[in-house]
Amino acid sequence: MLEHKAHVTVIVGKQCMSAALNILMGGHRRLCQPDSVFMIHAPSHQLDRRESRYTAAELRRLADQLEERAEDILEHLSCIKPEHRPFIEQALMSFEGEVFGVEKAKELGLIHATVDEG
Repeated sequence: MLEHKAHVTVIVGKQCMSAALNILMGGHRRLCQPDSVFMIHAPSHQLDRRESRYTAAELRRLADQLEERAEDILEHLSCIKPEHRPFIEQALMSFEGEVFGVEKAKELGLIHATVDEG
């Protein structure tokens, strides 16, 4: 992520899923609505459906790219409390992902407060 000196507050509306989580992590102060929902899941890659065959080397390359993306996400989620890192790592391994609410997001360190808490 780019570093900047400006103080940025990010407010989550109803949902914060997929790439929106990266935007959330860019904020110094992270707030959400009381009924917000969050989701962390494994990065994915769209295979070209017109391509009927992929070689083992191509599939390994794609797998390596996905692993690098997961590592990048973990690096950018530096606000996550160390004791909750296993939860995030497990979510990043799951294509179904982990869906959770405001209290879990607070516990993980993703948000500081809801907008009504200030």
